[in-house]
Amino acid sequence: TSTLYFAVTRYVWRWPLFKAVPLLALFLVFDIPFLGANLIKVLDGGWLPMLASILLITVMTTWKKGRACLRESFERMSMPLEAFLTSLREVKVERSPGIGVYMTMNQALTPMPLARATAMILAVPETIVLLTINTANAPHVSPDERITLNDRDKDLGVYRMTASYGYMEQPSVVDI
Repeated sequence: TSTLYFAVTRYVWRWPLFKAVPLLALFLVFDIPFLGANLIKVLDGGWLPMLASILLITVMTTWKKGRACLRESFERMSMPLEAFLTSLREVKVERSPGIGVYMTMNQALTPMPLARATAMILAVPETIVLLTINTANAPHVSPDERITLNDRDKDLGVYRMTASYGYMEQPSVVDI
């Protein structure tokens, strides 16, 4: 934790070395004796929590990398939204009455369910809402700032909506 705190003071808070090193030295004066005293406990069962934490870190980093690969794969396979909107303008596609809400991570890309449905049945809903849910870097987002709506393609019946929630809030599509 001392070295992590040192990294934060240097690279996040941009402290000069003459301020960060003495604080690091002060923390290391306490941390090094604790480390030395606890090293002998590793063979007497201390290896179990260390193994559990290594497994947990492995699962979390694998999950994060897998989500990034999945996102990249979806982005490679998805059609740019502008190309989809151009095709809606140029090609006669049936419009079914009602509203279609399509969740998307990237509002510059066409959601795959929308593109597939359009290709298979040659029809789209009369009103299309592309919904993105963002998690803010705050615990709560005020209701006034929760929803933003981009209606620049309303001539085609396409609206881009972003719902922002704080990291302590539970997103609810029903409330949107």
